[in-house]
Amino acid sequence: MNVRSGRPLSSTFVQKVTRPGSYGDGYGSRGLTLRVKRLVNGRTSKTWTQRLVIGGKPTNLGLGRWPEVGLAFARDKAIVNACAVAEGIDPRAAGAPTVAEAVEAVIAQREPTWK
Repeated sequence: MNVRSGRPLSSTFVQKVTRPGSYGDGYGSRGLTLRVKRLVNGRTSKTWTQRLVIGGKPTNLGLGRWPEVGLAFARDKAIVNACAVAEGIDPRAAGAPTVAEAVEAVIAQREPTWK
């Protein structure tokens, strides 16, 4: 694992890095990491992850693949997620319905067709 210590990532570095490993975005990055993997076909895969403690448990959140998710957007998303956790909100569940809400919605939608 190749973790860069203390220095923030740059757009040029993110674009050019091909060596497999994990590259942190420096101190104060709120757990933002670029993970680089070598694929079977020889190409390189780059994904953004964020390490947070949610409900007392360490959790990795996937933020998306590079280049679809750039460095600036990944940093913004990391800030939003960290703020949500600080307020006691689980960023994984934001906007997703609970099972009970989903069941009620399906019943309400299909009830008119029942005999």
